[in-house]
Amino acid sequence: MEKIKLKINEVRKVDGWNTDPVGFPFIYKEKLFRAISNNYHNEIKYLFESGAITELNEKKLIPFTKISEYEMEDYELILEHQIISPITYSTEWSFEMCKDAALTIIRLNKILFKYGYETKDAHNQNILFDKYYPQFIDIGSFIKRKNNKYWQCKDELKIFFLYPLKMWSNGNIQLARKSLSETADYLHRYEYLLYKYSFLRIFPTRFIIKYCYLTEVIRNLSKFDLDKIFIAKNASLKRKILKFIHKISLFGLLPHNSVNFNKYEKKINKIKKPNISTLWDSYYKNIKNNKELFKPCSRFDIIIQFIKEFHIEEVFEIGGNQGILAFEISKIVKKIVCSDYDDNAVDIMYKSAKKQHYNITPVLFDILHPIYLCQNYADSFKPQIRFKSQTVLALALSHHLLLGQKVPIEFMFETIIKYTKEYLFIEFMPNGIDRSGVPEWYNVDWFRHHFLNYFELLVERYIVTDSIRILFIGRKI
Repeated sequence: MEKIKLKINEVRKVDGWNTDPVGFPFIYKEKLFRAISNNYHNEIKYLFESGAITELNEKKLIPFTKISEYEMEDYELILEHQIISPITYSTEWSFEMCKDAALTIIRLNKILFKYGYETKDAHNQNILFDKYYPQFIDIGSFIKRKNNKYWQCKDELKIFFLYPLKMWSNGNIQLARKSLSETADYLHRYEYLLYKYSFLRIFPTRFIIKYCYLTEVIRNLSKFDLDKIFIAKNASLKRKILKFIHKISLFGLLPHNSVNFNKYEKKINKIKKPNISTLWDSYYKNIKNNKELFKPCSRFDIIIQFIKEFHIEEVFEIGGNQGILAFEISKIVKKIVCSDYDDNAVDIMYKSAKKQHYNITPVLFDILHPIYLCQNYADSFKPQIRFKSQTVLALALSHHLLLGQKVPIEFMFETIIKYTKEYLFIEFMPNGIDRSGVPEWYNVDWFRHHFLNYFELLVERYIVTDSIRILFIGRKI
């Protein structure tokens, strides 16, 4: 069948971090494609003909990918990918999500190895979560293997996954999450060694850096220009040493030079989440039957009925805890993103979504203090764009922000409004946080006055359950 020819000015290139010699992704007619350079045409075509892509598609290790009906000048092969939306990044993953992302890279490479290929990257920005499925998105990273015992991404896997997971496991959650935030500022091996082994700090840092450099060279000779490696000043002697090391490495005899994916899988699975209780992980602990939460005229039932009444199709829930309401909403809307800043709560949500196949996107996210992937990236990377939905749900939240965190009410509404295209469902708790008394200014008239500065008031309804709540529903002005 003759292919349809596209022109470069007819398509919209996708924002990215770097130039990929294999090709580039682009949007055309609201679909996602990847143009493959003619220099790599045969290699990528082989992955389809050999059955590698079919196997990866079936196991959902990549977004569903097929060869398209299009071509462009210098790009005879154009692939079509399933679109993942919304996109969540490594800074927004919980502990279990991070573990599953690492395991995805290992399982993907186990399959590629069978077909004589491997990935040339193992960083976390090549993984996106399609709901609760972590998927490797960069087919341009698939290359032919040069050595049947060697995988060039071992160190990268450690830097971007093992080190953060081990720090997280030790209870250093914020440090671990920060190390996931930027590929250009990742945690170097020498930094992790100094973190893990405090006695090394008595030695000059330059010695630790030199040790890490030399061991990296020995384990990854194929990545380095042998003439520029400093081992000995005498060039002839250096060449002899390196040739000897290289011959040994070909047999996989050097420490860590060979790769055993099953061993890596076990190592990652052994990393356990710290047994630390968080503020909100037991919020629903005393509820024995979730059906009680959704009985007729209950708080959650009222909210769901309004979602149906307003024909809402997209929802971003702030402070969704374990996702109990989001799971039910997912049955009646096209898309729901459920966020919370409590790591344990998001982990419970993520594991429940996986087990029960709930159609939600879990996100570890603090709306007031988001960890940006990079300040210099395009607007499309910002959470205010990625998570923006027809409706925002902010239930049992405002009193914690206004009274607990002392957030000015104008700042609260100005932050929330960036995430909604149309509606806001928000609860006001007149009794405050612990029913021990509230400031005089904290009352429903004060809340309504500020609400009306940003939203047209559609519903104001008192809901009496374990405490008094007033549900405000508004349309964005």
